[in-house]
Amino acid sequence: MCGYCIEGAVALNFIENENSLNNEELENNWISIYIQESRHFPEIISKLKNFDNFQGSIDVAFYRLWEALLNQENSGIYHCIVNDYGVKAVNNYLTSLRSNCHNEGWKSLADSELYINADRLEQYLGSVNQLIEDSESTLKSYLELWISGKNKEISDPQKRLEETGIMDPIENTTPKDWGNFYTLFPNVFFSFLIIKRFKNDSEILRRIALESPHDVPDFLGYDLWLQRKAFVFCVKNHGLQFVLDNYNDIRLELIYYALLKDSICAEDLDVLKNHISSHEHWVNGVDSDSVVELINSLKSIA
Repeated sequence: MCGYCIEGAVALNFIENENSLNNEELENNWISIYIQESRHFPEIISKLKNFDNFQGSIDVAFYRLWEALLNQENSGIYHCIVNDYGVKAVNNYLTSLRSNCHNEGWKSLADSELYINADRLEQYLGSVNQLIEDSESTLKSYLELWISGKNKEISDPQKRLEETGIMDPIENTTPKDWGNFYTLFPNVFFSFLIIKRFKNDSEILRRIALESPHDVPDFLGYDLWLQRKAFVFCVKNHGLQFVLDNYNDIRLELIYYALLKDSICAEDLDVLKNHISSHEHWVNGVDSDSVVELINSLKSIA
């Protein structure tokens, strides 16, 4: 299994059924995915706090916090994170974040004052031109190094198979590159939020939405999560035409996700259904029939 498999089997299924799931139906391994996608944040972290792997999801909780701050939706989320993860875990995460920030601007994200003092946040976001410049640079590097795979270390799958007898496509990315990815991802995610808010016509957002990772994503699929969020943003910003114009480059999982996230208006559902029904599309996990079925379901309750 890989990030693509988990996206369909776990992430999309969770979004579709979140309101009807109880704790016994949630799995310890996918806590980060539940926090990525829950419509009920920060309530979801309180629901999951007694799971064994809960502490390992604190990074995603902060990504959701940043998203709320940039969307001007903060309502005590930081205090909820502190209450549920604990002061020590929060301080440890902020310390780690500070040490891994690759420029001075991002180090402010490790300052707890940013999350409890609205004036401090306003002051930070006041340097918008510098934030945009830093964010564009970060996202361009992400697209070049991670999405396009330029200068990634080479891990020969055939050689691994001969040496270990195992062919795990996730290992096409070396441990060093995986380490670099997870170290830099906080900067990447925050950069995405900055560009989305302050330069929403950027071509970078379109590229993140349409270009999939060079190699197989890890189980928790942070890169796929970012792609899903960028795709939903582009659909909301440009309408259904964005889907129709780029249909051959779009994974059907992304269209399914956008439908689940109410990003395609009811008036466009028939247009999308007819387009999908009349155009062949390559299948990764979700197929055309599943998307059409979801459209029909949404139409019935519209």
